[in-house]
Amino acid sequence: KKTAYSPIRAVAEHHGITCYDAPAKQKEPFSKWILPKDFDQKYDIGVVVSFGYFLPKELIRGFKCGAINLHPSILPKYRGAAPIQHALINGDVETGVSIIKVD
Repeated sequence: KKTAYSPIRAVAEHHGITCYDAPAKQKEPFSKWILPKDFDQKYDIGVVVSFGYFLPKELIRGFKCGAINLHPSILPKYRGAAPIQHALINGDVETGVSIIKVD
């Protein structure tokens, strides 16, 4: 089965930004994911979007400036999966994006 990548990944790669795939949840736990060898020297910040794993502390600490999580709603409203769909279903006329420092 071929993996379908998002248009965001295509833009990132077009601009020379390396993207990594986390292991599939069904196959192995995220805690067993092996980071690239030069990880701690290469990346300033981690950006997490629509990600269903808890990040191990050593991963977060590996970014020079830490990590942030982008959630497509104004938290705590529509916390969890499908926040955009829930906002549409409920007829919200205003919504937003929450940016959370991961630690």
